[in-house]
Amino acid sequence: MDLAFFEDELFKTLTSRAGAGGGCASRYAARVFLALAIVLLPLAASATSVIPISDAELSRRADVIVRGVVVSNAVGEDVWGRPETVSQIVPIEILKGTVAGRLVLHQAGGVLADGRFFHLWGRPEYEVGTEVIVFAIARPEGDFQTAELLLGKFQVWQDASGRAFALPELATGHHPNVTVGREREERGGPRSEERYSASPRELRGFASYLRGGAVSSLDPSPAPVGALAPVRHKDVTADRLVPQWGNIGGNRWRWNPPTAAWQLEGTANMAGGGVSEALGALASWTDDSNSTIAFTAGTATSKMYLNALSSPCGWSTCVSGSGVVGCGGPRGGGNHTWRGESYATITWGEVWLRSYCSFNGFSSVITESILLHELGHALGLGHSDTDVSSHDVCRGDESAASMRSTVQNRRTLGTDDQDAIRWLYGDGSNSCAPVQPAPVVTSVYPSFGSTAGGSVVTIRGTNFQPGTSVKFDGIPASTVTFVDSTTLTATTPSHSTGVVNVTDTNPDSQSGTLVNGFTYGIGSFFYTVAPCRLVDTRNPAGPRGGPALGAFEERSFPVTGACGIPATAKALSLNVTATEPSVAGYIRLFPGSSPAPSASVVNYAAGLTRANNNLAGLGPNGEIRVRCDQPSGSVHVIIDANGYFE
Repeated sequence: MDLAFFEDELFKTLTSRAGAGGGCASRYAARVFLALAIVLLPLAASATSVIPISDAELSRRADVIVRGVVVSNAVGEDVWGRPETVSQIVPIEILKGTVAGRLVLHQAGGVLADGRFFHLWGRPEYEVGTEVIVFAIARPEGDFQTAELLLGKFQVWQDASGRAFALPELATGHHPNVTVGREREERGGPRSEERYSASPRELRGFASYLRGGAVSSLDPSPAPVGALAPVRHKDVTADRLVPQWGNIGGNRWRWNPPTAAWQLEGTANMAGGGVSEALGALASWTDDSNSTIAFTAGTATSKMYLNALSSPCGWSTCVSGSGVVGCGGPRGGGNHTWRGESYATITWGEVWLRSYCSFNGFSSVITESILLHELGHALGLGHSDTDVSSHDVCRGDESAASMRSTVQNRRTLGTDDQDAIRWLYGDGSNSCAPVQPAPVVTSVYPSFGSTAGGSVVTIRGTNFQPGTSVKFDGIPASTVTFVDSTTLTATTPSHSTGVVNVTDTNPDSQSGTLVNGFTYGIGSFFYTVAPCRLVDTRNPAGPRGGPALGAFEERSFPVTGACGIPATAKALSLNVTATEPSVAGYIRLFPGSSPAPSASVVNYAAGLTRANNNLAGLGPNGEIRVRCDQPSGSVHVIIDANGYFE
């Protein structure tokens, strides 16, 4: 076939490396393999399709190659009015080309202060203080952009012995929204000795290889000793930009209404110029009878570039077997509510199909598949086999969807695609069971309330939907907030016995069933105590002391019996502080007998101290459980009490 969007070859390479060497090096290679497996199989919603590229070919395509330290990020507008992020890198060494002063990278995408946004997935994120190797191409407007999007970025990591390695961005973790195919060798593809590798490159040898023009073979790198960790430079003074895209699981985008004309720009290097394929992709989304999508071709703001020799996606050449083959994203600003959930409003979009080096380089079906897939992302859809929506009650059809993370060889929507747009733009029904599962309540906390009403409680369970209602002893809650399919929050009315009933009143549900009552205690009283320190992980190791909490660590702290808090206490009034965090993250508090809530207590950035007030229920043994959610490193936690409920 013309293009195989499958991962077999890359997986074979990774598995063979993971199995060689033994010891710590073997375990590390296995971790890289797992990270890549996440990228290649179940990705979050991508609007970018890439084929891994060899180091030698990447070097040939780059105008400059720079090893340096990221010192700043800023979001502004490019010459076309699109939001863009400008990153500045102080060079440590120039491995190819000439750079005067700092390397200034313009990356399409970002969120402006007034709320306007442009999302372009697969764009590399540059974190201030990190050391990187960047393959960049010159921009006609001046400065540079990363070549081939995330394929042109390497991170510098260090092993337990202090030896530095360069890791391809594609191999360093989960990259939502990127469809990864495999290299091919036919039709001018990479030579057999120039293949993509996800393995770490020993930095000294890799830099020498690039300085030499990447014309000879790269010597095999020694295996890392122990675990690898990113090299970070603390002596940079610059703004710290939080990435504004790439997390479709935590954000929602939607047209309101889903009506747009798309202007076709250029003609693809194939029979018919790709026009019929573009029209077919537009029609596939428009012709679904259960949605209100109306995409047409015409003179418009939304653009579909069919023969893009350059783009903000990191290329300035045609595609010949590897690299980015298509990308795009929605643009807009503001927000609106749909079916009880908040969405960023899409007003228009852009899609780029990279120019084919050879005539009919990819087949008509594959071309239309790519355009169909990218238009789906412009509609706000994610990958069907990743980060499944709580509204997807028809499981098992994800692999047959056009929005699968591996681009399909098809021109039509699958049932999973159709269900997605029925929820976002249509009748809210689905292709399988006509009845939504009934909601079930499993816990309420804090596990007490006030007969006078006004207490805010969190309700845990399953199958909750936007529009679900909550009653306490038959009296409706004054407010109900849908958090996700397992969590609701509600404000109690005046009531007497504390029985909670949840009713599925979502208009798009076929259920409407009153489900089980859940009884919880009421009539608690609040007692103040002199402000007192319960927990401080900066202290020596102990039940309420150190050490610091590590990444994704949960720890229980016994608190009753301290600071005048009796064993009969049900909950505490607290001040929670996060200090000395090595990276950005957040803290969650919850009773030791309950699952961790989705809401955080304190959010923080690297090196900063942040505090917040909190009401926290206690576990059956008088304990509070704390969870640290950050990707690496550690954070110290301080908890001060000023009162308790009994």
